[in-house]
Amino acid sequence: MFDAWALMCRHHEAIRAFLTSGEQDGHVRVLLKPTAAYTEALADRLTGTAPPSGTRTGAPHDEAAPDTVFGPDEVAQLDGLDVPYFFRRVSGGPLLRTGPPHTAVTIGAPPQWPPSTAVRDGRGGDLAGLGVALRDALEYVYGHVDPHDTYDTDGVRVRLSGRHTGEVGFDWPEAARRVVYLWDHGTVRIRVEPLPRPAPDADVRRRLLRIDRTDAVLRARWAASRFTDRETEDRLRVLTTAAIRWLEDVVKCHGWPGRALVGPAGAAAACRLVQHAEGPTAFQHECLRLIEQAAREGDLPRRQVAYVTDALRIRDGRPQLYGTKFRLREGNLEPCPMEHPDRVDALRRGLRMEPLARYAARVRDRYQPRTGRADPRGISSPPGTGNERPG
Repeated sequence: MFDAWALMCRHHEAIRAFLTSGEQDGHVRVLLKPTAAYTEALADRLTGTAPPSGTRTGAPHDEAAPDTVFGPDEVAQLDGLDVPYFFRRVSGGPLLRTGPPHTAVTIGAPPQWPPSTAVRDGRGGDLAGLGVALRDALEYVYGHVDPHDTYDTDGVRVRLSGRHTGEVGFDWPEAARRVVYLWDHGTVRIRVEPLPRPAPDADVRRRLLRIDRTDAVLRARWAASRFTDRETEDRLRVLTTAAIRWLEDVVKCHGWPGRALVGPAGAAAACRLVQHAEGPTAFQHECLRLIEQAAREGDLPRRQVAYVTDALRIRDGRPQLYGTKFRLREGNLEPCPMEHPDRVDALRRGLRMEPLARYAARVRDRYQPRTGRADPRGISSPPGTGNERPG
């Protein structure tokens, strides 16, 4: 909600221009009453307690629900278990029923169209207006939540201390800030505070580095066997499977282990673990989303996005994007298939990476074998970046 509202504030002039000069032959959707009024009426129908058509609605046990009288065209849509809505031409005119043919309906004094000056000017559509909208929305659901609980998920923190008092905080990573709305009976306040960064965790860092070192030793032994040592391969699989399960717990507790939590070496080790993990990839894809966010916030080098993106694409049977994965063909290391080979250097520049030709020369110099075959999953990560691992 915060993201959508912030975008609306940033692009207010474009929205105003669209409302003012929309296609005159187009139509707009019109709801005659607040959605909350229709929700109560739909609940009555679903529970078999709907009142007679045209009578008072609104649950008496909910003091926030307004008294409402529905017209026959609204009742007909409510009886079909749908929120009633209508259309009107952008240029104005009567309300039209949904569905062909668009026949006119007569309902009291319908909402003004074209939009009022207040709507066109975006009054209430600023960040302060979001606080009012939050207060009203949470007041409506107050009876369905435990006011003693704090809800904290995906950077949004909600705490209600009463029907008319509470607060909501939104993490704004791009600005390194948290925006907090607080309200009571008649006042909405805004507080902007620095976005808290996680405190360093030495235990998580130590374990990540231990996993990474063990992985490196086993992977080098496996490569030396020309990838025929099944015992070592099995030990690698057991290691990464257990490590990924542990990483899931770390992410639930701390978020993504970036440089702030585990230092540069620990952060690189966490990204390598995701690249090497096998089995179901749902969690690894969630890790990629978190890695992208951490890179945007400066908590990880951007190149880590490339390494993990390409690893997951190859695991999913798709071409890579950034050319970080290589395979052995006829004795030579070459990049695994790429989705946009003509754009790869531009994509790499976007993540502050060197051109593919220079990177490939260093990979071949370090990893290309004299004889034998390479790991079919490819070779990745350039020397000198803290990512010197085959596979």
